[in-house]
Amino acid sequence: MLPILAERPRSTCPTPQPGSSFRPPEASSKNCYAFHVHHGHTELDRKGEELPDKHAAWREATVTPGQILQGLDGTLRPYEDGSMEVEDELQNPLYTLRISAEKPK
Repeated sequence: MLPILAERPRSTCPTPQPGSSFRPPEASSKNCYAFHVHHGHTELDRKGEELPDKHAAWREATVTPGQILQGLDGTLRPYEDGSMEVEDELQNPLYTLRISAEKPK
């Protein structure tokens, strides 16, 4: 797991039943969202995060890539790409954010 993802405080979703998504809808007034990161390899968010709604998930999705870039501490190289995919508790894709590093010609 990227260090920045391991360090940030999260309200993780309750453990799902085998074969189900993050949690049953009646388990909480909040919704569960997964933030999958792809940068050289894929880091699936298996715990998810409880947030009030998809707007809060969008905010989290736009803040976290900036934190990840800071955590890379200069190791991002030209032509390396990364992305973050946000899914709801039913594993429906909601958003994809992409970071692309290019070297000028």
